[in-house]
Amino acid sequence: MQKITTWESTDARSNAVNLLNSISKFDFIVILQSLAKMSALMTGVSRALRRSSTDIIQALSDVALVERKMNAMRDDADTEFSSIFKKAAAFADQMDVKIRKPRTASQSVFRPNAADDHGCDVQTFFRVNMFLPLTEGVSMHLRDRFGMAQCNSLVLSDLIPSYVCNASYEDILTAIVKYSAFISSHIEIECEFTLWKVQWTERQQLASEISTAAAALEHCFALTLPNIHALLVILATLPVTTAEAERLIKGRTNSNGSSCSYDRRPLGSISYAKCAQRQNTERQGGRGHFRLLPRTLS
Repeated sequence: MQKITTWESTDARSNAVNLLNSISKFDFIVILQSLAKMSALMTGVSRALRRSSTDIIQALSDVALVERKMNAMRDDADTEFSSIFKKAAAFADQMDVKIRKPRTASQSVFRPNAADDHGCDVQTFFRVNMFLPLTEGVSMHLRDRFGMAQCNSLVLSDLIPSYVCNASYEDILTAIVKYSAFISSHIEIECEFTLWKVQWTERQQLASEISTAAAALEHCFALTLPNIHALLVILATLPVTTAEAERLIKGRTNSNGSSCSYDRRPLGSISYAKCAQRQNTERQGGRGHFRLLPRTLS
């Protein structure tokens, strides 16, 4: 970056100087070290979630472990941030960056920064204003992404042979009510659960080796235990995290030359619009523009 500041291009020099000034501040270094700590904690879980064969039980267990560590870091923020601050201070010393608090207004119209008094040292300022909100924010995002929708469905994990021996029908009752559309009757599912539990209680050594829904499906026959089989299929195909499909179309051009975009339209409406556009283009025999069809009153 320092070499770019000596280039002949005026724009390159200007951008390099601005970027160098931004990253040569101590608040940037502290934030970078804190994010490196958070990213290191979530690297293993992130790799596991990217696998196509990720099991929801193991995934949620790993996420819960990361969340507990985040909460422990927040509760023991003095010790946790002390090591981060030492690394940031050593890095700042190598870059000849002065260790100081960011400049703040002497009289703020809005809510002032926490611990923003004259007796507050630099480490306390960044711990209160940056580290604590960061850990709480990451924990909140984890709870949102891996929330109650997954936890309510996770009770189906009691159907897995390694867990069913210590489970009861009442333990999975909430999931049965939730997925009642896939179950023939509550009387049958209760009897099937009893047979399924007895089957694995008599084979506990083999049951302890089967800890995933996919493996349990290999030992569950759809003809004899159709409801248990259906619930295991649901458990094996549950999404690990909540996600929304991308519903944004950009770059379309109206007949007047202006661009238009469609945000959060239902996928069915978008598909219908694309088909209508394709038919309109074929009738015109050329590259047509996207046209909004007028409403017809019946």
